[in-house]
Amino acid sequence: MANWLPEKWRETLGRLYDDVQRAITRWRRRLTGELAVGGETVALPSWEGWGLPAIEVAESADAVEVTVELPGLSKDDFSLEVVGDYLVLRGEKKREREEKREGYWYSECAYGAFTRWIPLPVPVAAEKAEAKFRHGRLHVRLPKRVPAKKVPVEFK
Repeated sequence: MANWLPEKWRETLGRLYDDVQRAITRWRRRLTGELAVGGETVALPSWEGWGLPAIEVAESADAVEVTVELPGLSKDDFSLEVVGDYLVLRGEKKREREEKREGYWYSECAYGAFTRWIPLPVPVAAEKAEAKFRHGRLHVRLPKRVPAKKVPVEFK
């Protein structure tokens, strides 16, 4: 840090620099599918070659709603669970296509397991979650956890 800056500014800018570095690291880990677990960085498996499932997270007054595009999958090909502040989507894509005609033969396959850790913006009541899956589109509704009400305690 530049020596011509006052000491107070150097400390403040140093803390700001550290905060920005931590934020960038967290963002990069989410983008690349890594998760920090107990001080270690764990790489999360993904749909390499054909990308992770596309997601959309929306927050309303009473719930968090997550929509996931899962074309070509059935309900039995994936699972959902809430782990801490994340909605975890795990599954496996198995697709084979073979076409034989006179003069040519076409064969294509796509296999791969995926795990998608979707950060939830607020605490949710996981036990009241609802999921619907139709035409390759998953919609999950997670009601927000109602904060405890303030109750004054009276002295006797």
